[in-house]
Amino acid sequence: MNRTSLPLRIPLTAVAALAIAAFAGSLGGCAPLHYRQASAYCPGGYGEAQIDEYTWRVTYDGATTCLATDAYPDATVADDLLYRCAELTDEEGFDGFVQTGFSIHGPRQSATIRLFRGPKPDDPSAYLARDVIATVGPRIER
Repeated sequence: MNRTSLPLRIPLTAVAALAIAAFAGSLGGCAPLHYRQASAYCPGGYGEAQIDEYTWRVTYDGATTCLATDAYPDATVADDLLYRCAELTDEEGFDGFVQTGFSIHGPRQSATIRLFRGPKPDDPSAYLARDVIATVGPRIER
């Protein structure tokens, strides 16, 4: 028998390791990352919907992974939600936002925000996007 016709023998542990790696790779966006966009395959993370020209509904689901029932602490989810509001505000070309509504349902928090340009209004629910990004940004795990 020549060398080219010998069957390829892979140890069972290597086959198992390859199968586990392939499965883990198929989860892709479902890795336990804090800050990420939610997807149809993995609901944990942020999402948003535009209501009108200046108003958005932003949500953050604190589920840790697609396969787990665990969730991040409320304070972490609140930081992620606030950061996403600021990031969205900046992406849309506005200076800040006023939080006009807020709700919590289990590990999911949502805020309704109204975007503005110019100086921050005298309102305790108003935020400048650049300030939130600078102060909350370092706490966000990516």
